[in-house]
Amino acid sequence: MHVNRQGANAFIITDNCPSCGEKLRLRKREFSPSAWLFLIENNELDKCKVGEPICDTCYEDFRELLIESMQDLERINVPESFRRELELGGQGLQDKAI
Repeated sequence: MHVNRQGANAFIITDNCPSCGEKLRLRKREFSPSAWLFLIENNELDKCKVGEPICDTCYEDFRELLIESMQDLERINVPESFRRELELGGQGLQDKAI
């Protein structure tokens, strides 16, 4: 794994993307709690991968899917426990049912 610092807070690493598995440049991405939950519930992302850096291709694919699914996103009821886990960096999500 190779780490580069770009901008004030943006870290870019070169590693295997947790979504597609390709060895690429990865960056941590911000999604809303309802977006993360939508990706998990639709088997786009394993819950233990929430909050991990992803590649540009996966980010664009997720973003496009989320835009297309905006009406579904608005109806998602995000449990408070899920929100708290996200605030803590997603650690522990792999051990819990959503």
